[in-house]
Amino acid sequence: MEVRQALPEDVPSLVALFQELDRMQSDWRVFTPRPGFYDQVGEKYREALSEPDALLLVAEHEDEIVG
Repeated sequence: MEVRQALPEDVPSLVALFQELDRMQSDWRVFTPRPGFYDQVGEKYREALSEPDALLLVAEHEDEIVG
């Protein structure tokens, strides 16, 4: 496994991980995500990537982002 700084092209994989987490929590979730929520998550990741003082890391295993 490799941990590296995230790149803009990683955003779709990061959003997919966020969606997977949401699915895993669906049995006990109090609020369902509002329409457009995952688009906003992607935008937040893109904003973080453009911040000079922010650090966004990904874990990659066999060329797949796993964390």
